[in-house]
Amino acid sequence: MMKPAVKLLIGLGGSLVPVIAGGLAVVLIIGGIAAASNSANSASSYSGGASSCAINPSALTLTTVGLYGRGSSPGAADDQLYNAAIIVSVGAQRGLSQRDQQTAVMVAMQESSLRNLDYGDADSLGLFQQRPSQGWGTADQVQDPVYAAGAFYDHLVTVTNRDSMTLNDVAQAVQASATPNAYGDHESEALAVVTAIYGDTSTVCTVATGDGMTLTQAVAFMNTYKSVNPADWDINSCGCLGGCLVNCVSVSIYFVNRYTTSHVTGATGNGRDVANNMIRLYGLSNGGHVPHPYAIFSKATGVTMCGASPCGHTGVVLGIDQVNNQIIIGEAGCGNPSFTGAHVYALSDWSTPAITYAYTDTILKGDPSVGF
Repeated sequence: MMKPAVKLLIGLGGSLVPVIAGGLAVVLIIGGIAAASNSANSASSYSGGASSCAINPSALTLTTVGLYGRGSSPGAADDQLYNAAIIVSVGAQRGLSQRDQQTAVMVAMQESSLRNLDYGDADSLGLFQQRPSQGWGTADQVQDPVYAAGAFYDHLVTVTNRDSMTLNDVAQAVQASATPNAYGDHESEALAVVTAIYGDTSTVCTVATGDGMTLTQAVAFMNTYKSVNPADWDINSCGCLGGCLVNCVSVSIYFVNRYTTSHVTGATGNGRDVANNMIRLYGLSNGGHVPHPYAIFSKATGVTMCGASPCGHTGVVLGIDQVNNQIIIGEAGCGNPSFTGAHVYALSDWSTPAITYAYTDTILKGDPSVGF
């Protein structure tokens, strides 16, 4: 049950994207700004978008949107619009549609009135009233708005056919609330808040990645990869029969070293470890389990295994075709030169907790689809 007051000022700064550090605001990543509509039924006009833009929730000039306003201080637990901006930013950073972002804001409106609560029913806490006893995270984690939003989205992406469902039903599929029809009451309010955040904040777009490469561009990219000198790109994963380039890890290292401002020089682990290690060591962003153009992926198993041992697999998301449910992957197979190339798979099979993504949006040096 919600209560009107907030008892505790919660410090922000989560494991996905740092928001507050040493009292200074740090930018989040937000993508795909779509044209706003004032219609309460216009959620379908939202687009996912893959362009990368930086947004600072603390720079909001909004004072109120409907029933929701600013808190006792910028970034305070009761700063409703700041909390909404964090939810939107985390969703956009993961490449999720603005419809998904609206759903998340709608849920936080119902559960906490967009306040980062340090209390709730049973052990429910935070913006989404997530319960540590139900596996949502520790008490500290679910009271971190960045972590809480990420945890919500992790569950959201597992909802099958969510784009054909009502927003209320999508929300209920994630939350399993005792009041299953309450979320829809906030649909128009959530739309207004999300629209205002996109329209009001100071936004600076960086590299517009679109949906990534076409298949023709992806094939050309991988053909170029197969002809490079590994030493020129500090490719050090050479433990496969057939040479350095016939190794899934090498593709990921090549992409990061050629097309981003980061530079991999040390070990990145086996295929299953690469994405998390690049997040931890080389400045890539945690994309959770949502595919995104030019993301590095890792999965524990796959068609390319290193012998009989479960080394997993890694590679690069080169393109996404939402309309045709296709994803283009640049990858290499350990000891299997004929496998190395650009391959097309069903996009729906690549939004799964079994695959982890490390986003490169914030460190791209240019658009890889045109080369530079």
